[in-house]
Amino acid sequence: MHIVFATKPHLPVIGGAQLSTHFLAEELVARGHVVTVLAIDPPYKVDSPGGLGSFSYRLINSSVPERELSHLLAGGQADCVVVCGYHERMANWATKMLRAAGPVPTIFYLRDVAAVEVAVRAQPHIDRVVAASAFLVGRLRQLGVDATCIEPIVDRARYGVTTTRRVALLVNPVEQKGVEIVFALARARPDIPFAFALCWPLKDPVLKALRQKAARFGNVELRARVTDPCLLYGDARVLLVPSTYPEAWPRVAAEAQTSGIPVIGSNTGGVSEAAGGVGMFIDPDGPLEQWEQALTELWDYPARYEVHVTRAWAAAERECMTPSSVGARFEALVDDLRGVSERAA
Repeated sequence: MHIVFATKPHLPVIGGAQLSTHFLAEELVARGHVVTVLAIDPPYKVDSPGGLGSFSYRLINSSVPERELSHLLAGGQADCVVVCGYHERMANWATKMLRAAGPVPTIFYLRDVAAVEVAVRAQPHIDRVVAASAFLVGRLRQLGVDATCIEPIVDRARYGVTTTRRVALLVNPVEQKGVEIVFALARARPDIPFAFALCWPLKDPVLKALRQKAARFGNVELRARVTDPCLLYGDARVLLVPSTYPEAWPRVAAEAQTSGIPVIGSNTGGVSEAAGGVGMFIDPDGPLEQWEQALTELWDYPARYEVHVTRAWAAAERECMTPSSVGARFEALVDDLRGVSERAA
C-alpha cells in the first residue's frame, strides 16, 4: 500500500510533530508499505543538526503541496492520504489538503488542539480521524467527532541514554513551553544549572533576546538544537515541561523517561498523559512556589529522587508507544479504511 503523509515543514526541522511523523513513516516502510511524506517547504533557512541519517521513505518538499498531492493522486500513487493537523496558522492549509485528497481514503491525524476545529469543519472530506492523545480524542468527541487515539512512537532503544544527572533541562525555550517559568526558577535557585535546548526555528530578534536574557543568568546555558538523544538528555537530572499552552502530547516527556529522567510539568492538555501520569504536575498559572517545591524535592532529596527515577523508567515501558504497537494499530486502521472504500466501490 502507498501511504502519503501531508505535513508541515519536515526534517531537518526539529520538533515533536516532525519526529513523530518520521518514526511512524519508518515503521510503516518496515512493515512493507510505500510511504511518501509531502511537506511544505519551510519559508526560512534551517541548519540541519544531523543525526537521523537517510530516510527509508520518499520526502517531497513543496511550496504548493496541494498541487503535488493532486499530481500523486492523478498518477495513482496513493492508496491512502494522511493529513496531519497542527496549530491555527495551518488550519487553512489542512483544509485545502483534505479537499485535495478527493476520493482517496483520507485520515486526519491531529497533533495539536487547534486542529480540532478543522476536524469539525472538514468532516465531509475525512474518512477517519486519529489523534495523538486521549486528551484530543476527548475534545473531538465533545464536538461530535469520533476519533481513535494512536500515540506517537517513542522507542526506548533509541532514546534511552546514560545521564550524568547534572542539569535541569528545558527543551524548546519559547513562551508556549513555559520558558518564563523556568527563568523564574533559575533566578530562585542560582545553585542549580539549567540547560535550554533550542528546538523550533526562532526569528533572529527573538533568538538574540533569548541569548541576552540567558547570559544575564549565571546558571542558564542556551544549547543548539540536536537530534542525538545522548546530546539532548545526557546530563539531565530532571526534565521541565511547564507548558502554558494545552499541548496535545509533548513527546519530550516520554523520551526523557526512557533514561529514567523524572518530569516536572504542567497539569494542562496532554502533558501528564505523555508522561503516563508519572511525574509532578502543577498549574501553570499557579504560584512559583509550587514549581520550586517540586524542583526542590527532585534536587535536594536523593532518596525521593530515586523513587521518581524508578517511576520514570516504569512509565517508559508503556506498550502503546512502541514501534510495533503504534505501527500495528495504524496499519489496521488503514487496512480497514481501504476495505470500506473497496466495498463501497
